[in-house]
Amino acid sequence: IATALGGRKEAERQFRTCAWSSPGGLGPLVGVEVRLVLLRDPEQVSALLVEDPAATMIVTARIPEHGGAWRKSLDERERLLLGAAGKGAWIDLEWPQSLGIDVAAAQRIVSFHDVGGVPVDLGRIVGAIESCAAIRRKIAVTPHTYRELAGLGDLGLRLPPATTILAMGELGVANRWRSWFEGVTERLIYTFLESPMAPGQLAFADVLNMPRSVAT
Repeated sequence: IATALGGRKEAERQFRTCAWSSPGGLGPLVGVEVRLVLLRDPEQVSALLVEDPAATMIVTARIPEHGGAWRKSLDERERLLLGAAGKGAWIDLEWPQSLGIDVAAAQRIVSFHDVGGVPVDLGRIVGAIESCAAIRRKIAVTPHTYRELAGLGDLGLRLPPATTILAMGELGVANRWRSWFEGVTERLIYTFLESPMAPGQLAFADVLNMPRSVAT
């Protein structure tokens, strides 16, 4: 499970309380995603990264061309991401443009996002991302029909555990619950604390309270 924070102290405290005391069965990853664009001062990211954290810290800063909101210099972005990697964080990098940032594969998440729909050449994109060295791979697209949603589910079943297909938007909720119930602990399931950080995210409390033994 990866839960996105917007730099809010109260949200961070709440998540850490949940993550530190949560019961077993969550799998090897309970992660806190820190989006640099939502911090009042992106330099604060260093204060959020603690030695040997109980939760993996994921740091990301997508530029507008990648569907994000980072509008400062690319040099500053790279410096902050590399600094976070130096403190042990996983770094989420958008395919293919951001892969030039030199982060070790053991700390790199390779991502692709399409908030507008499902690309017609999604198979080619997935194949290219699969060839990238990374600890996790994430493909997030937006289905507009149940046929597209079903196709994403079938594709996800054929992918290795470290690669996650995330469906965004209203139809994405069913996709994310399906990923949870499948019980593949390597796959990322993004949740929220107070309000969704992206369309289709599940509430962190709902996921914690839903055992994976429940059948779909």
